[in-house]
Amino acid sequence: MGKDTENIMKNFFTLKDISDHRYTATWGFFTSPVAHRHVFYEFSVITSGTCNHSIDGNLPTQLSRGDFYFITPKNRHQLSRLKENSQHRDFYVSAEKMEKICNMFNLDLIEDLPRLSPIFKKKLTESQLVSLEEKATYFNQNLYTFSPEVLEDIHTSIITELLGFIVQTKYEKKLLLPEWIFALVNRIENGDFVFSSIDEIVKTTGFAHGYVCRQFKKYMGKTLLSYNNAIKLRESTNLLKTHTVTQTASILGWDNPKNYNIAFKKVFGITPSQYKKETKEE
Repeated sequence: MGKDTENIMKNFFTLKDISDHRYTATWGFFTSPVAHRHVFYEFSVITSGTCNHSIDGNLPTQLSRGDFYFITPKNRHQLSRLKENSQHRDFYVSAEKMEKICNMFNLDLIEDLPRLSPIFKKKLTESQLVSLEEKATYFNQNLYTFSPEVLEDIHTSIITELLGFIVQTKYEKKLLLPEWIFALVNRIENGDFVFSSIDEIVKTTGFAHGYVCRQFKKYMGKTLLSYNNAIKLRESTNLLKTHTVTQTASILGWDNPKNYNIAFKKVFGITPSQYKKETKEE
């Protein structure tokens, strides 16, 4: 294992400042046995082979060459190799820089990213993938000697391009979904229903309960209940900062805190109590 690789693996979970860290890295052997978070944003593209990837407790998705995903500091994910030749290219960016880049889009993208991450799907074309790989080589000091200022601009252009793919995919999705489902999903992801029951959510659509549930599962691949519960669990990470585990469970509609604990651990890989301790230490 090379020195660069050792540094990357050592800092992978707890890196505090990536300003002097390599902007990109390719791992051909990396596995993550447990769900974990980053303190920075990470954009990854599978460059060869296949691997399994899961975000925020969702079922693992098999990825192959050209598949693109991203992680925010609010997401937990798990990546595992399926074959020896699997490789992925990672692009890192600090939270501060990400906010500046997102502001250029004149959208609330910085708030949308944690919600979009678990449901985002995008396969880059071969030309897009090759273009990214070419730009990534500019950070190889054995091949190029660009100044830090030039590398910073190149890095900004890469992250902007990747964010463009995300925005494009978001609007393509709007064209594919019935208007009422797209509007409902947006409201769920915005947290409008974190304190609502499924019956209350259904009533906002004006359609029959059974119809809403069937159509939602058909287009979203998940039940309305599981989709909204995922948002509730995300919201609970904020409530845990000022409330006990029992209080948080009650506020969000879990009658039994034990069930909340089970659901939380399934998504985040740790119990709510462990999360409170971890967040306090951070």
